[in-house]
Amino acid sequence: MAHHLTQNTATSRWFSIVLLGVTLLSLAAWGAEPIQGVTARGEGEFSNDPALLADGQIPPEEYGWNDDQAVYWTQPSAVFVLDLNAVYEVKDLLFMVDNNDNYTFSLSLDGKNFNRLLTVRSQDGEVSDGLDLMSTRSGDPEYVQMVDFKPVKARYVKLVASGGDENYAAAEIQVFGTKVAVQ
Repeated sequence: MAHHLTQNTATSRWFSIVLLGVTLLSLAAWGAEPIQGVTARGEGEFSNDPALLADGQIPPEEYGWNDDQAVYWTQPSAVFVLDLNAVYEVKDLLFMVDNNDNYTFSLSLDGKNFNRLLTVRSQDGEVSDGLDLMSTRSGDPEYVQMVDFKPVKARYVKLVASGGDENYAAAEIQVFGTKVAVQ
C-alpha cells in the first residue's frame, strides 16, 4: 500500500511538471507572458489568501476545490478583484476554477463600474472533478472557444461565482494584454 501511495505521488509530480511545460511552451508560442505585478483582493467570506489568484502557480487539473493552492468559498456573495495596476488592452485570460459551477469575469477601467466579459458555465470545461484550467487564447491546449472574447481595455478584473454545487474555487487567473499608453 505504501508503494502505491508513493507511485501516485510520483505520478502527480510528473503530471504537474508536464502541465507546467505545456503552459510554458504555449506562452512561448504566443510570444506573450501574463501581465506582471497584478494584485488580488476579496470581499465576503472565503478561505485562503486572494493573492493565490495572481501568484503564477497553477496546480494540476482535478486538484481539490478546497485545497491549499486555491481560494474557496460557499457563498455566491464573495467577490474577487484583480488590479492590473495600469490600463491594458486585455486580450486573453488563463484561469483555473472549480469544474461544476458558473463563474463570471467582468472588467473595469475605474474599479467601480464593471462590464461582463465572459461567463464560464459548469459544462464548459473538460474535467469531471476538481479544478479545471481554461484559456481564451486560440491555440492553447486549454482553449475553450465558448468563453473567447475580443480585446477590451481595463485595469480591473472581477470574478464572481453562481449556481453549481455552491462549493466555489479559483486557483489562478492570468491576464494577457498590452499596456495602454497614458494619454
